[in-house]
Amino acid sequence: MELAGPDAVHGLQVPVVSGVGIFSRPNASNTYGIGERIVATVTFDRDIAVTGTPRLALTIGTRSRYALNYTSGGNRVLYFGYVVQASDVDSSGISIGAGALTLNGGTITLRGSSTTNANLGLGSHAIADSRQHLVDGSRIATPGVTSVLVTSRPAAGDTYRAGENIRAYVEFNPTVTLSGNPQLALSIGSQTRHAAYTSTYDFDGTRLYFSYTVQASDVDANGISIGASALTLNGGTITLRGSNTTNANLSLGTNGIANSGTHRVNGSTGGGPVVDAVRIETMPANDSTYQVGEHIRVSVTFDREVALSGANWPQLALTIGSRTRQVRLWGTRSARTYLKNRDA
Repeated sequence: MELAGPDAVHGLQVPVVSGVGIFSRPNASNTYGIGERIVATVTFDRDIAVTGTPRLALTIGTRSRYALNYTSGGNRVLYFGYVVQASDVDSSGISIGAGALTLNGGTITLRGSSTTNANLGLGSHAIADSRQHLVDGSRIATPGVTSVLVTSRPAAGDTYRAGENIRAYVEFNPTVTLSGNPQLALSIGSQTRHAAYTSTYDFDGTRLYFSYTVQASDVDANGISIGASALTLNGGTITLRGSNTTNANLSLGTNGIANSGTHRVNGSTGGGPVVDAVRIETMPANDSTYQVGEHIRVSVTFDREVALSGANWPQLALTIGSRTRQVRLWGTRSARTYLKNRDA
């Protein structure tokens, strides 16, 4: 353990800010237009834990605009995102004041110690007007596709079986607003299968996620492909965020995916889902020992999507000392499907 310094609490060193930066870049020259995402980072000098959505105040012209925390880079870097509105103008450049970071009802604490709060002052790391980050919300650009990626992987080897989900995203820049249920066409062998829109993740540009469940008749020994015209509206709309009359360019262009040898399909392969991994996901608040009242969370991962049914949900037996403790289902997460449990 480090020696206590001027910012120490009960012998634990308080995390302090060691750097602040604007991570994003404008699409055109040095000026953000409407719908573009401004991403800023705050780095701490030691590992932290975050709950809720802390926010970072960006000074744009004479206004404070709040960028919300949406993810961590490793254990020390926080990313904050804000989408430019039509009324945002700053010809001198974005600035970030010394008191810009606030908890907004959340917490930022030393990792492993929920009672040791971080020092939120940005101090000398505050940013004065940045000429590389001007803002003009009246500038309108047509959103276009910047990347396409298949995010899922087969449960075994390189081949999806019946019941597995093929997932992919299409990323736009500037950010977009979606209505209805656009589709993404997957070429599986000689068949065209339409992956349905499932969700939007909109902090790194805008990522629209799609999913398709493999059928028994699906076969593709060369690997799935996604053509340049694969994205269709299906009666919906995809428009520039903040300007619902500016339609996005749906062409995937060179971002389309040719036959992918790591994403083959053979829906005729049978067999039920099997457990792929079991993990204890929590850590004790202090050292290596759980105390009374702390939650122990365990995930059980299957190799394919599963569905729960019946009045009584599954339980998981934990052996604690000489006793068996039954933990109840806490929730599910679809990735390759987790059954997540915590202590009753």
